[in-house]
Parts: sequence; structure tokens; C-alpha cells
Amino acid sequence: MAAVRPAGAGDLVTTRFPMPSWEYLLPYAPVQVADLVADPVPAGLSVRPAGTAPSGPSDAASHVPMSGAVPKLIVGGADAPPHPAAVAEIIMRLPLQVRTQLLLVPTTVAAAGHEWIGNWSDTSGTRSPCPPAPSS
Repeated sequence: MAAVRPAGAGDLVTTRFPMPSWEYLLPYAPVQVADLVADPVPAGLSVRPAGTAPSGPSDAASHVPMSGAVPKLIVGGADAPPHPAAVAEIIMRLPLQVRTQLLLVPTTVAAAGHEWIGNWSDTSGTRSPCPPAPSS
């Protein structure tokens, strides 16, 4: 969504609508860490190997619904999932407020498996890929 002024260029206000509470805490452009790239997608960020094409409309990352409460980090891909340590490094580069709310969303069986999740948990120092449930 852009704000347009008379006789002026439009300014980007938000990339998601309705605008989630975490909108301004995530990067607007792809971020590369080692051999991975985190791309902005409607639900949050999607991780892919560097040198591969970003998510398109037919990819799983484009079908993960956005939550206004928590950003999501979508992990998967056509091949083997990325190394858990590289995913943890991407997470550590995000602001603390995002890291504590981030929901890890695996889109492949391998990324959802106990071995990958366990390695990610050991590497990231996090016990669960899910944030605590919001209090009512």
C-alpha cells in the first residue's frame, strides 16, 4: 500500500494489508545470510537457498496465511531443507521483538521432522519452534 501526494511520488507505507503489528520489524528486501536468503512473503519471511528463484504464486510459502499477531518463518523447499544453523543465524539477525514471536512453519516433511527441528532447537538455543500462546 502506498501513500500518494499531489505532484509527488508515492511512498511505501506497508506491504501487507491489513497491516500486521509486526510489519515494520521485518525487512522489506531479501536478506542473505551465508548460503540462504530470507524473502519477504505475506506471512512473514520465506527461507531459500541463495542462487535460487524467490517464491512464486504456486509455491507453498505464498499459501501460508498471514497472522496479524505473529510473523512466520517459512522453511522447506523442493530439495532438502536448509541447515538448521543457517536458519538460526537468519533468526538471530531479526529484532528481539520478532525473534520472541516468530512462528516456524515447515513446508516439507523433512523440515517438520524431529531430527531437523531438534537440530534447529540445539543450534538456536530455543526449545520450541512455536511462540507461547497469546494470553486472553
